[in-house]
Amino acid sequence: MERMAVSVIGAGGMAGRHLRRLLELEKFEVKAVAEINDVRQDCRDGVALAASAGVKTFVDYREMLDAVPVEAVFIGTPHFLHQPMAEDAMARGLHVFCEKPPAPTVESCKKMLRARDRYGKALAIGFQHVGHTNAQWLKRFIAEGRLGAIREVVALLPNYRDNHYYERSPWVGKKKVDGHWCLDGVLSNQMVHFINQSMFFASTRPAPHVARPAPGSTVSALYHAHETPALEMDDIGMFRCRLEGSVNFYCIATTAVEGGGNITIELIGDKGRALYDDRVTVWLHGDEPFVHNEPDEPDYLYENFFQVVRAGATPLSPLDEAVKSVAVLESVFQAADYQVKKIRWDERGNLRELLYRGALYRSLFRDLPDAPAWSQA
Repeated sequence: MERMAVSVIGAGGMAGRHLRRLLELEKFEVKAVAEINDVRQDCRDGVALAASAGVKTFVDYREMLDAVPVEAVFIGTPHFLHQPMAEDAMARGLHVFCEKPPAPTVESCKKMLRARDRYGKALAIGFQHVGHTNAQWLKRFIAEGRLGAIREVVALLPNYRDNHYYERSPWVGKKKVDGHWCLDGVLSNQMVHFINQSMFFASTRPAPHVARPAPGSTVSALYHAHETPALEMDDIGMFRCRLEGSVNFYCIATTAVEGGGNITIELIGDKGRALYDDRVTVWLHGDEPFVHNEPDEPDYLYENFFQVVRAGATPLSPLDEAVKSVAVLESVFQAADYQVKKIRWDERGNLRELLYRGALYRSLFRDLPDAPAWSQA
């Protein structure tokens, strides 16, 4: 089959990862790369790698889109830039693979969807976790009714980032950039993968369906503890909401636990429960627990996108479904009135224990027995 000619917007971060792998894959031919950031080392390294491979390099992505004919473009820039870049690409007749989250707001996602429909192009979102072999197996298990109706989903992310992480680029950790929503905190950056994946499991419909949030059901609390002025958004975030099918969804995440920990999604159904932590453990009523664990297919994300463009396959994460996780995030920020409470780094106490207690009681920190003083309004 003829190779797919692609361009990449961005050369550092996730865009750099895509660039490196696409240069290695036989089915793709990288024709051009655009990168405006000449300060970050990873961005400079990505541009240098592209140039050494004979790939044309640009500063202005629009100039690249006009100058180099390709079939598709990979967008790996800050998420508040995704919508205009995706629209520009589709208006030029290109298919689009866009990194997560698709955009900071539902309205921006809707604009991307309207552009997709207007120009008839494929649009896939980089929520690659739903494509993991074990995640696909668990989705089929749920869709077959083997866990029963899903009643509760609890997602937990104990993570760590140092101050440098938030200081590496001017947009990182910001509420707004140039007057546009950015909302780059732990929930919309690290946790959004697992919010989307939790909602994927919460729906008993087959893949790629994701459960819709119930309007007006969200209660949330946002804090930040990192001692750097670069961070304006949450590094400790939690919420409760309802999803379609009367599913209670509880989520708690942080980048302020040194050493990090296991990311888990717990599902409670009428017939038992399941724990997803990259592998799947299932407890069905009356049966012995069992574990399902098999490796991922290599390069499944790129293979899927290739089939989307060339054979009309369904994206692992189409924007129609991915927008639902953005809707949840939007409800979280609205419920908190877009306010993030600042706490001191040394006030956190045993944050790891707090996370697990919050998950156990399905509770915001402020509602826990012996709640820390800093969690109060």
